[in-house]
Amino acid sequence: MFVSATRQARDDYRGAITALITRDRYNALPTARSCELDDAERLGFAAVLNGIEHGACLIRRVEPGVVEIERMGTLYRVTLRPLDVRDVS
Repeated sequence: MFVSATRQARDDYRGAITALITRDRYNALPTARSCELDDAERLGFAAVLNGIEHGACLIRRVEPGVVEIERMGTLYRVTLRPLDVRDVS
C-alpha cells in the first residue's frame, strides 16, 4: 500500500492512522508510534488500512507532518509534531 509515496509520506500516514486509533485511549496518552499499539488497537489500525484499500476511508498528506483522514463521514486532521487529532468536519 502507498507504493508511489515517499518513505516520509508513508511514515506520516502510519503515524496519523496510529494517532487516530489511539486518540481516545482510556489508560494511556495517544501516540503516533505504531509499535506502542495493543492488540485491539492493532485490529483498529488494520481496519483503517482495509478501509483505505477499499475506498471506504480516504487519506491525504496535506504537508509533511500533517495528514487528513476521512472515515465514516468524519474528517480528521492529524498533526504529528506536536501530536494533535482534530475533527474538522
